[in-house]
Amino acid sequence: MDNRRHAKFYLGQRDDQKQGLDSAAPDFNADLHQQNDYPPGIDDGLHVVQDHGPENIIYLQKRDQALVDESLKSQALPPPEKRIYGLRRATFIFTCILALIFILYICIVGVFGSLITNQAAKISDLRKQTLDRPSDSTNLPQTTLTAPLATATWVKVADWEFIGCWEDDSSRVFGDSDKEDTALTNRACANFCDSFEYFGTEFGAQCYCSKTPPKTVAPPWNCNSHCGGADLTSEICGGFFFLSAWRRNNGTR
Repeated sequence: MDNRRHAKFYLGQRDDQKQGLDSAAPDFNADLHQQNDYPPGIDDGLHVVQDHGPENIIYLQKRDQALVDESLKSQALPPPEKRIYGLRRATFIFTCILALIFILYICIVGVFGSLITNQAAKISDLRKQTLDRPSDSTNLPQTTLTAPLATATWVKVADWEFIGCWEDDSSRVFGDSDKEDTALTNRACANFCDSFEYFGTEFGAQCYCSKTPPKTVAPPWNCNSHCGGADLTSEICGGFFFLSAWRRNNGTR
C-alpha cells in the first residue's frame, strides 16, 4: 500500500515536470535519490550545495588605510630650515657674536697698548735730558747741573770738580774700577780713583772710577743718598742707580 503511494507521488511529480511547472529549477535532490537508490519522497538529509552560492563566496581581507589628504600631509610637515652660508641660523648668529667679541678685544688691546707706549715715552722723556756725548775727556759740556740745597754735597774735593747727578745702569757707566765701603765719602772715593779722569759715588756706599765721561744727566733730586762715612746732613753720595759724578780739574795732572 505504501509502495503504491510512493509510486503515485513519483508519477505525479514526473507528470508535473512534463507539464513544465517546475522546468525552471532542476531537482538536484531527485538526482541524488536516484544515485543512492532511495525511493522518491524520502529525504536522507543530504543536499547538493551550489559552488556559486553566497555561503561559498571567499571574502578577501583588506587592510585599513587611513585616507589622508596629500595637502594635509604637506601642511603637517615642518617647513625646511633656512640656512645662511650653509650654517644653521643659530650657529651663524653664534659665530658672528664670537667674531664681534674678538674684533672688540683686538681694538681694546691696540688702544690701551698705544696709550701705554705713549705714556712710557713721556715718562722716559721727563727722566732723561739727553746731552751730546763728548768726543774725549776734555770736551764735556760747559754747563753743569747743580743740585738743590737738599742734595748738595757741602764738600770740596781737591783737584776734582763736581759735575752733577747722572744715570747709571746694571752695566755700570763708570765701569773701569769700583769698590764698596760702608764708611764711604767723596774724598775717599777720589783717593781710590786717583789714576782715572772721573769718579762717582752711588747709593751712599759705592765708588766707581772711569776714563770716560757719563752719558745721561739726571735731575739732581735723584742723588739723595747720604754718604755712609759722613754726617747725615753734610754730604751726598749718589742714589739708587744714580751717580754723584766728579771730573778731574784741567791742568791738575
